[in-house]
Amino acid sequence: MIEQEFPRKWAMGLIEKMQGYFGARFDNTYPKRNGMSDEQYMENLISTCCEIMEGMTPDHIKFGLQTMRTAKFCPVFTEFREWCEDYVKQSYKPKTAALANINAWMGDSSVLITNAEREAYNRVYDMFNQLQWANNYEKAKYYAFESFKETYTEVVKELIKKGELQSIWIEPPKIESRPVVRVIKKDYLKILTPEDRKNLENTEAKVKELVASGMSHSSAILEVLRGNQK
Repeated sequence: MIEQEFPRKWAMGLIEKMQGYFGARFDNTYPKRNGMSDEQYMENLISTCCEIMEGMTPDHIKFGLQTMRTAKFCPVFTEFREWCEDYVKQSYKPKTAALANINAWMGDSSVLITNAEREAYNRVYDMFNQLQWANNYEKAKYYAFESFKETYTEVVKELIKKGELQSIWIEPPKIESRPVVRVIKKDYLKILTPEDRKNLENTEAKVKELVASGMSHSSAILEVLRGNQK
């Protein structure tokens, strides 16, 4: 995932809010070094903030600010980023809720499941599939459920690392496959016996005679076939 630059304007706004919320505690968290001018101090704060907060979106920032409003200490930028990243984490269900939902979905495919739940299910599908043949069903189900919860936790970590929010899984459209019919051309005249070939020639001759007498081609063929069956 390519991270977006954090705008200077956002950094300045965040710093201003921190100063307003925490006052002297902000100065203790972000002390100005000796010999540094106010302009240099502010420029250093802004550039550091932009670097650390790279990739954060307005939704991330909004969630981080909600946490900061109840904080009892002034966070450093790395701590504030962690608060912002909780925006993605909090969108995911706990593993026990995910298991309950996937279990309901297995019994009723109309139940909505999330992308994380579906991915975890795919990874442990064989364990769920083997339940119907298990000698000890309850034991096999326990291991399948526990494996799902562990796998779901790993999937969520992967998605959070990518910055992806929890979303509803949408089943891809099914493409109806049709068997490919290969037409193999055969010259049936080459596989006829001499007797069959002679009979075919006689039949064609009779059909031509009947057509010449005014009968339609299809009627002529039927007439010849009836005659051959007598």
